[in-house]
Amino acid sequence: MSKRKAIIGIAQCPTTKKLYGVRIEEKENNKLIATWAFPINEEMVKREGYSTDEFPVNIEYDDKYPGCPYDKKFEDLAKITKGKGLPYTQWAGRSDIGSAPKDKYGNARGSEYDLLKDGCLNGYTILFINLINGYGCDEYTLSQAMTSLKNKGFDLDYHVRMPIDLDSRLAKACQVWLISGQINTITPSHLSSLRSFYDQGKGLYIWGDNDPWNADANYITQNFFETNIRGNYIGCKVVGIRKNNSGPGIIEDHLMSTGIVSFYEGHTIARIYMNQNLKPLVYSTDGNVVTAYSDAGGKRVLIDGGYTRLYCDWNTAGTDRYVVNAAGWLCNFERFGYN
Repeated sequence: MSKRKAIIGIAQCPTTKKLYGVRIEEKENNKLIATWAFPINEEMVKREGYSTDEFPVNIEYDDKYPGCPYDKKFEDLAKITKGKGLPYTQWAGRSDIGSAPKDKYGNARGSEYDLLKDGCLNGYTILFINLINGYGCDEYTLSQAMTSLKNKGFDLDYHVRMPIDLDSRLAKACQVWLISGQINTITPSHLSSLRSFYDQGKGLYIWGDNDPWNADANYITQNFFETNIRGNYIGCKVVGIRKNNSGPGIIEDHLMSTGIVSFYEGHTIARIYMNQNLKPLVYSTDGNVVTAYSDAGGKRVLIDGGYTRLYCDWNTAGTDRYVVNAAGWLCNFERFGYN
């Protein structure tokens, strides 16, 4: 009788977010059978070199396979590990990475705990439009944010006004980041181009701030999502994970909050007026939503009332990680795949 081949694959419990190992045996006719599951930690995964690839869709299950060792549920392994072929780290969707070294804010220390792997986005372009270009927000003060994005491989197509050749710029981009000025300079033609871009499933990040630094942003958000950015609140505080659906904080275990348990809300900030089109991502210390998103219809957008976060107190909790996590999410790999 030939010896059975066996490997250990790694899954993550959807309920507890803890890792567990699954023994896979190759049996007759090259069938892959899950025979056992057991708790495991990150150190053992690294030490033993266990596979963190996706489980195949044709995997079968032994009669004695126990299911997840944490919540005792029988999970479809192929389904819950779908996306591991994407440029995400193994920590994707985990805010609290228990075994990781921590910075002074309690966030996992090191770029290996970001959503995206370093250098993985070569060939992906962000069209970055800064409609302030002054008042403390310019290419120099934004350099740390842009360096973080470049470290993941992104190319940045940076502009200080709406490009004359906007459509050709959009054709080369996977997402647009737009920082709003105090007087709207976006025309109906620009709006139409941005709408077409968004409707294709490409990402939009619309940044506003305290009144009146939201004029361009509100022209887009009102037309696209029937909402706006308003207010003038001095934030300057660090929030944690939002607990029990109350209080300030960032939503736990979202792809965008990977590796983040403490987060800087921004300096001067404004609120997002929520409606059925949007979901909250970050609640500021005044109890309002400062960052919202939508992923409806396979399309992705972020709306933010705190663009000062991009250059004020940059080294405060979680900003550098959040910026690259947000850009990774806006790539919409789950729809378009990863090239």
